[in-house]
Amino acid sequence: MKIAIIGSNSFLAGYIIKQLTKPEYNLYLFGRTNSMEDNFDFCLFDLPEIHPEFTELLKFDAIIYCAGAGIQSNLKQSKGIIFELNAMYPIKLFNGLIEKKFTGKFISFGSYFEIGDSTKATEFREKHLLNSRLTVPNDYCISKRIFSRFIDSVNCSLSYIHLVLPNIYGKNENPLRIIPSVIESIRTKTPLTFSAGTQVRQYLHAGDIAQLVENYLKGDFESGIYNITYPEHIQVKQLVEIIYDQMGVKEEFSKVLFGQKNRSDSKMQYLLLDDNKARNELNWNPKIDIIKGIQSYF
Repeated sequence: MKIAIIGSNSFLAGYIIKQLTKPEYNLYLFGRTNSMEDNFDFCLFDLPEIHPEFTELLKFDAIIYCAGAGIQSNLKQSKGIIFELNAMYPIKLFNGLIEKKFTGKFISFGSYFEIGDSTKATEFREKHLLNSRLTVPNDYCISKRIFSRFIDSVNCSLSYIHLVLPNIYGKNENPLRIIPSVIESIRTKTPLTFSAGTQVRQYLHAGDIAQLVENYLKGDFESGIYNITYPEHIQVKQLVEIIYDQMGVKEEFSKVLFGQKNRSDSKMQYLLLDDNKARNELNWNPKIDIIKGIQSYF
């Protein structure tokens, strides 16, 4: 099976590549740099100037779109590149594949940040997320909304799944993300400051996502938009406490400073997904709980 992974330098793509590094898959990577050395065929992908032609992509049995921008606010990416990578190019790509009668499978990803400023402990089903009119704080959320709603509106015969994700994590993620940054601060005895930490989130290990991607490639499932998550609800403050506990320094947790920092997602008090559709139709069954996931960093 020939598989194109667009955005091969992303954190999630790394897990998918590892999952699919098997004799039955022939991977072609499209990214800014060839981080996998000579193990796979590689093509430069650097929007807006450099991207594959639609006709070139027709030779693949599956296309996995992992490219994105704007999730890491510290990177200060431009509004133009955020909308191009998250919405405009994948829309062009999807339409181009339909026009050229692509017969393979297409996989893309949404985010539960598309929900917006939710103040109620409600698990959003796919239709509720897609119809949310709640305020969102930044261009990342807006651009992800655009693509998800486009996918929902298209009537076509293309075989695809669009997976809406919660917070994803795993070893080798950006060191500025919450889990690796807390682990590093404990190791180096460097103090960290947080927002109030009362935001309620769901956390899904990238390894579980990669396994679902392979299951979809090997199976016969109905096209559509699917929420996928680990069902546990957890406050950010509780997550930090679990990390301290797993590092064997739980007594130090009382010294962590909460309420000292403002975050753009602070008004998103609850971001929660209902993944029953995926469990029923994709046989979705995540295996990695937050304890096991944190332990994998050590």
